[in-house]
Amino acid sequence: MAVTAGRDGAVKAGFPALFFSSEHGHKTRVRNRIERLVAPRLAIPREESALEPRDVLQNLPRQRKAMVFLVLDLLLVPVALGLALIVQALPVPAGRILRDMLPVWPVLLAVGGGLSAWLGLPRIALKEYGHRAMALTGALAAGLAVTAAAGAALAGVPVPAGTWVVFGTLYLLVSVGTRIGLFHLVTALYQRETHPGRSGQGSGAAPSPSPWRRLDCAVTPGTEYVVQARFAGPFVSRRALARVAFEDAGGNPVPPPAGTPHSDAVGHYRYLETDGASAEAGARLNTGLTGFAAPPGAARMHVDLLPWAGGDSLVLEAAEIHPHDGAQGRVATGELELPRGAGHVALTGALIAGDRAEEPLARLRLRFFDRSGQPIIATAEGLRRDGFHDNTAIIAADPLGPRDDRGTHPLRVRFRPPTGTQRLIWSLYPAEEGADVRLDGALSVAVLNGASAAPGTGGARLRAASGATSAPDEDQIARLRARLPQDPAWITIARRGDAVLAEIALTVVPEEWVTIEARLSRDAGRLDRARLFLLPVFFDAADGLLEADIPGCSSSSALGRHRLVTPMPEDDRATQARLSEPFRAPEGAARALFYLVANHVDPGIRLEGLTARPAAPHTLFDAIDISRMDRARLVQAETIARAVWDLPAWRTISRALGVMGGDRAADRLRRAEALTGQLTELDTGWLPELPPQPPLDADPRTVLHLLKVICPEEGSGGAVRSTSILESQAASGLRPVACLPLAAPRGDMAGRPDGIVSLERNGVSVNFLNFSALDPRALPATDLLRFETALHNRVLRAHRASLIHAASGFRGYENALKGLALAQANGLPMVYEVRSFHEHTWRPVSATHLGDGLTRLRMAQEDRCMAAADAVVTISRAMETNLRERGVPADRLFVVPNAIGPTFETLCPMQEADALRARHGFAGPVTVGYISNFSLREGHRVLLEAFARLVAAGHDLHLVMVGDGPERPKLAEEVRQRRLGDRVTMPGPVDHGEIRAWYRAIDLFIVPRIADFASDYVTPLKPFEAMSQQVPVLMSDRPVAREIAGEREERAGIFPSGDAEALAGAIAAALADRSALAARAAAARDWVLRERVWASVARRYDAVYATARDIHAQRNAVRRAG
Repeated sequence: MAVTAGRDGAVKAGFPALFFSSEHGHKTRVRNRIERLVAPRLAIPREESALEPRDVLQNLPRQRKAMVFLVLDLLLVPVALGLALIVQALPVPAGRILRDMLPVWPVLLAVGGGLSAWLGLPRIALKEYGHRAMALTGALAAGLAVTAAAGAALAGVPVPAGTWVVFGTLYLLVSVGTRIGLFHLVTALYQRETHPGRSGQGSGAAPSPSPWRRLDCAVTPGTEYVVQARFAGPFVSRRALARVAFEDAGGNPVPPPAGTPHSDAVGHYRYLETDGASAEAGARLNTGLTGFAAPPGAARMHVDLLPWAGGDSLVLEAAEIHPHDGAQGRVATGELELPRGAGHVALTGALIAGDRAEEPLARLRLRFFDRSGQPIIATAEGLRRDGFHDNTAIIAADPLGPRDDRGTHPLRVRFRPPTGTQRLIWSLYPAEEGADVRLDGALSVAVLNGASAAPGTGGARLRAASGATSAPDEDQIARLRARLPQDPAWITIARRGDAVLAEIALTVVPEEWVTIEARLSRDAGRLDRARLFLLPVFFDAADGLLEADIPGCSSSSALGRHRLVTPMPEDDRATQARLSEPFRAPEGAARALFYLVANHVDPGIRLEGLTARPAAPHTLFDAIDISRMDRARLVQAETIARAVWDLPAWRTISRALGVMGGDRAADRLRRAEALTGQLTELDTGWLPELPPQPPLDADPRTVLHLLKVICPEEGSGGAVRSTSILESQAASGLRPVACLPLAAPRGDMAGRPDGIVSLERNGVSVNFLNFSALDPRALPATDLLRFETALHNRVLRAHRASLIHAASGFRGYENALKGLALAQANGLPMVYEVRSFHEHTWRPVSATHLGDGLTRLRMAQEDRCMAAADAVVTISRAMETNLRERGVPADRLFVVPNAIGPTFETLCPMQEADALRARHGFAGPVTVGYISNFSLREGHRVLLEAFARLVAAGHDLHLVMVGDGPERPKLAEEVRQRRLGDRVTMPGPVDHGEIRAWYRAIDLFIVPRIADFASDYVTPLKPFEAMSQQVPVLMSDRPVAREIAGEREERAGIFPSGDAEALAGAIAAALADRSALAARAAAARDWVLRERVWASVARRYDAVYATARDIHAQRNAVRRAG
C-alpha cells in the first residue's frame, strides 16, 4: 500500500502497484477507482503515517501529474524570456521590457498552455520523454516565440527580432533540461528503497539483525503457506521482510523453491505486501502478507519477520502462518493428466464478466505434480508470479469488447509445464475478490504436442478436395473437426459469428509448402475490398492439435492465428478474382484443415472452387503481382519470402515497402540494397574484379592460404585445422603464407596502423587486414570481396606465391571466389578445400531450407567454384561421396582428414586429471562426458536424458560437459529442474592448456551428435583428441562416425543417434566390461598416432598440389590451342 496526503489533513491509503501493474493494464484508472471507493472510510491520522516522497509520487493521479507539467511549462516562459533579454544585453533594462509586456502576458500564457495541452506534452511521462517529445517541445517554443513577437509589436515594446529567436531557443533548452533533471531526481527517490542484497536500507544501513518475531510450522511439500503480520499502525508495502528457511524431518536444511529471492545480507526472503482483501472490506490497512511454497522434502518452515526500508517504527502486534487451500473465491477448478513428453498446454473457454470489460477479468493459477504425485515447484514457461502465487495467468478482457450483452469474453491461456510434469490442477479466480465472473460452459483443455509429434507416414504427399463433404476420408475429417473446439482461432470465429465460405482437408508433409487456391466472383462491388482471411489448422499423426508459428500468418487476441487475404482482381471491375496463398506445414504436421472466412456474411460472394497443391519454395512468387497488393499483403509476402529465402522476391518486396514509407521504411531500403549485393555475390558469372597482373617470378615452395580463422585468435576446430596445416607445411620445408579476411578475429591490434599486418609464427607468415574504421557487416558483400581480393593480391605478389589454397569461408564459397580471381589474374593454379556444406551446415536444424531460394543459389555457386578449381580437397569419405555425386571428377578430388597436433601425441599425467577432478568435486564416481560447443546439433540434450535415466536406475555416475554456446544456459536450467546439480559439472570454456587433463578426467567420452548435415559430413576433432588420451569413446551413428569407429567398432562404440534410451543402454553395457573398454581405448590411441597425426597427414597435400599444377597446365594448353 502506498500513502498519499489528503486535502483534509489526513493521510489516505492507496493501493500499491503490485496488484495493478502495467502488465495487468489500466493501472491508474483501476487504482484511482478503488481509492475513491475506500479512501473516505480509511482516514489515518498524519502522525501515524510514514509519508515518503516516493509514495506521494507513486500515487499521484495521472491528471495531477499532467497539471504539474503544464504549470511547469508555463512557469518556464518568464524564466526563458528574462534570460533572453539578459543575454541580448539590450539598452533598455530587462525589467522594464517585462513590465511593458504585462498586457501581453495573459495571451502568451494562454497560448502556451493551450498549445502545450494540444501537443500532449503534459501527458508524456518522464521516462518516455525522448526525441519525439523534444521535437514537440521545440514546436511549443516556436509557437511561444511567434506569439511573444506579435504581442510585443502590438503593445509597442521595442525589442529586436533576434531576441525572440533567442527566447525560443532558451525555452527549448530550459524545458528539456528541466524534464531531464526531474527524471533523474524521481529516479533517485524511487531508488531509495534498495534491494536487501545491496549496501543499504534506504540510507545505507543493513537490515536489523534482530527480527521482530520468529515463526515456524510443520509443512507439506507442494503446499502454499501464507505469512500474515498485523501491525499497530498503518503498514506500507515492502516495509518488512519475511526471511525463510526449510528443514527436512531430520533437521537438515532444504533449499527453498527456485526463484525465491536471495541476498548475502538476509538470505532467502520475500517482501510483505499490503492486504488488498482487507482494504476492500473496509478494514484498516495494517496487515502485510507474503507466501512461500514448501519444496520437496521439507517438513518444517522457519520464518523471521524483519523491518526494512523505513519499517523500524512499525510495531508488530500479531503474526501467523497458515496454509492456503485456494478454495476461497475460486469459481472453477479442474485436473489434467499429461502424456509423457507433452509440450505446450492450452486452456480455452469463455468468461461472463458483466460490465467488467475494462479491467483484467480473472486469474488462472496452476500446480504441477510428477508421476509419483510429488509437487513440482518451478515456474512454467508462459506463466508468472502474482502476489505470493507462482504459475499464474492473467485473463484480460477482449480488446474488441464483449461478445454479447452478458459481457462474454474469450479465455485463452497457453503455457509449457515444467519438465517431468504428469498432472496439473488449475483453479480460476476473479481478478478482484467478490467480482461476478464465471465460466460460460466448460473449460476446454488441449495438449499441444508441437515438435514431439511424429510426422505423417504413407499415402499421397497431398490430398485435397473442395467443399465440406467431398474430403478424401470422412472418418478422418470427422476426427479432425472434433478437435476444432480446442483451437483458439476457431473458438473466436464461432463466437463472432463469422461466415465460413469453404473448407478443405488435406494430408501434408512436415516443413513442406502447400498453396491454397480459390476463384471468387460477385455481381456488384469490388472483390479486392472484401475482408477475407484464411484459417489454417494443423494436426499431428495422432490427430492432435498443433500450435506453431506459420510464416505469413498473424496472431491476435481477437482472431487467433490467421492470414488476411486480398483477392487479386482478374478484370478492371474486380468482380472476378483469385486467391493463391502458400503455407508451410509445421514440424510434426500430418494433416490440415483450411477455412476461408469472411468477417460478415456476404451473399454476393460466390466461391468457384477451393483447391490445394504442393508448392516448391522457389516457385511461390512466380505468379504473384506485387503491384496489386496493399501494404498488409506486402508485409505478409515479405515474411514468406524471408522464410523461403527467395532473395529476388524479398528484395523487390522490401524495396516496395521502403518506397511506401511508414514503419521501418529506411531499414527495408537498406535490406533491399544488401540483398542486391548478396544476389550479385551468388551470381555464378561474377568474380571480384582484378586486372591481369604482370608476370610473376613465383617461388615453387610458397603457397598462399586463404583462411577464415586461425589460432590462437580462435580455438574452433576449423582454426585448429588451419593452424596445424600451416605449421606442418612449414616444418616440411614449404613456405606457407596465410591471408585472413576483414571479419576474422585478429587479436590485439592496438597501436598498429591501418593496413595489412604481417606476423611471423613458427615459420608461417600470417597476414591480417586491420582497418579499425571498417565494419565488414555494414559493407555490401561484393564491395567487401573486391576490397579483400585487392589486398590479398599484394601479399601474393610480395611473397611470390606459386599456388593458391582456398579453404571454406564464413559463407563457404567466398574464399574460393577470391582465390579464383587471384588465380586468373596471376595465372596460378588453385586448390579449393571444402570443409563443410555451408549452404546447409550451421543453419537451423530443419529440412525446410533444402529447397529454398538461398540454398539453391549457394549450391550453384559452390558447384561453380569446385568446377573452376584445379583440385578439390575435403575432410571425410562421406563428403567425398557427396561431392562426386555433385560432379567433381574423382581424379581431382582428395580426402585430407582431421588429425591431432603434437600436444596430443603424449598422454597427460593421470595426476593432473585426478587433481582436476578433486578441484571440481567429482573425484569419486565414474565419469561420462563430452567436450564441444553447446549447439543443438551436438546432442547434449540426448546425453543429459540418457544420464538422467542411468541415475534413476541407480548407477553412481557423474556427467561432465565442457564448452560454451547458445544451448548451455538451457541445459543448465534443465539440470536444475531435474535436480542433478550435484551430479553434473559444466565448467564452460576452459583454458586450452588444461584440455588434455579434462579428457583424461572422463572415463567414457560420448559424442551424441544428432541427425544434421554437420553431423553427417563434418568430421569432429574431439573424438581424435579423446582417443589420443586413451579415453574410450561412444559415438552416435552418423556417417562420419563410422569412419572413426571402424567397420567392426574396433575403435569406438556406436549407438542410434537421438535415442536417449539406446545411449543409456550403451553406456551401461560399456561400463559393465571395463577390460574390453580399455582394450578398445588402447587400439584407438594406436590408430590415431599411426594415421591421424598432422605431421604425416599434411604430407597428403604434396599429391594435391602436384595434381593442381598438372591440371592447371593442361587447361592452359587447351586455352592456347583454342
